[in-house]
Amino acid sequence: MAFYIKGPNFAALKIGGFKLTPQDQKLTFVQETVVTECNDFSGYEFGFSFVDYQNILSFAHPQDTYVDVMGLVVALAEIQRDHPDKSKHKLNINIQDAKGLQLRVYLWGDYAYKMQEYIHNNSHNRRIVIILQFGQINVFRDRPSVNTYFTSSKLFINSDIDEIIHFNKSLDGDDGPDSSTNTFSVIPSNQLSEYDDFMVKNKLNAIAEVWEPVEDAISGTDDNITPSTLDKNETTSPMKSLTTTSILKRNLEEVFDLESNDHLSSSKTPKISPDGPGKQLLKVKLEKND
Repeated sequence: MAFYIKGPNFAALKIGGFKLTPQDQKLTFVQETVVTECNDFSGYEFGFSFVDYQNILSFAHPQDTYVDVMGLVVALAEIQRDHPDKSKHKLNINIQDAKGLQLRVYLWGDYAYKMQEYIHNNSHNRRIVIILQFGQINVFRDRPSVNTYFTSSKLFINSDIDEIIHFNKSLDGDDGPDSSTNTFSVIPSNQLSEYDDFMVKNKLNAIAEVWEPVEDAISGTDDNITPSTLDKNETTSPMKSLTTTSILKRNLEEVFDLESNDHLSSSKTPKISPDGPGKQLLKVKLEKND
């Protein structure tokens, strides 16, 4: 429907916010605003402003501004329902323009179920052309896609409107798909919910079972020096095997003469070396061999 709007106010849009129109202001109704129906509207009925796929894929179109896209559905996945909130369920589809370029589209919530219901009730209608108006560009892992934007987007599926009729005719050339055959394939579902991925797909192990191989590796060592920074009671600490290498042992032997300094205590402040005040002895904990 079309309306005359008399006496509205205008307010500046939030800087950096997502824009659903090309305007820099938003229109607001006040008590003095008068709205009347327009019966002689001569403009475009839906006001589409289609964006070329290439501008989206090459990041030429600003991500903070809406996009209108139209295309032939060429791939369809199952609805992902791994969230209790239905508005967060999503359907992944791929659409193709008249030049053969493809674009990924995500339909969220009611838009996803609208598409699913259409396919279920119109299985005889092989060719599916959609228009997504007021979509939002989303980039994930450097791959742009178009998503529905909350409840502001509009989804047209094989609607009897000029834009879809003309697009269908453009597909009827020699290289176009046959309208009597299935034009889309099913995208295999290789994405699992966090619950299914953790609890269903993979075998669960106890923490002790995960830790056991580490203990097997440590039990094969014959190191007799435990760093003072570790818990003295944890004789199987993995840090022991990482820090008490043969190189460390050799370095300790070079700086600490056990026979000449057997009267020193490793639990007290390091004492001055007998060789002179220029050297200090390392603080080392010693363990006796049986």
